[in-house]
Amino acid sequence: MSFNDEADEMGFDGCPKCHSNNVQGGSFDVSDNTVSQKMLCDDCEAEWYDVYQLVTQEIVE
Repeated sequence: MSFNDEADEMGFDGCPKCHSNNVQGGSFDVSDNTVSQKMLCDDCEAEWYDVYQLVTQEIVE
């Protein structure tokens, strides 16, 4: 399964305002187990934060 397929399954739909995939992300801000990234839509100029949280860790063997 591709990243885009997984993102679609999880409900990520590009811009939350116009649903365009023409978006840009800024730098990441890391705090404890949370990462946030300011996003910008090039089509409708909406701004928002994508927030990611560490859920689990897996050892790679």
